[in-house]
Order: sequence, then structure tokens, then C-alpha cells
Amino acid sequence: MFSLGNALARELSSHEEHVARELSWLRKILVREPGAVVL
Repeated sequence: MFSLGNALARELSSHEEHVARELSWLRKILVREPGAVVL
């Protein structure tokens, strides 16, 4: 059970890093082309 918790924590931290990269990529696009974004 402890090893499962470690795997889960590692998965969550890598997921957070992935989300942060996605957000920074989106932010770059928003800054570069503010008129091209349709929400």
C-alpha cells in the first residue's frame, strides 16, 4: 500500500508538471495572438 501511495504521488506530481507546461504553452499563444482565441 505504501508503494502504491508513492506511485500515486509521483503520478500526480508529473501530471502537475504536464499541466503547467500546457498552461505556459497556451499563455504564449494567447499573448502572441489575442485576436485568434475563441472561448
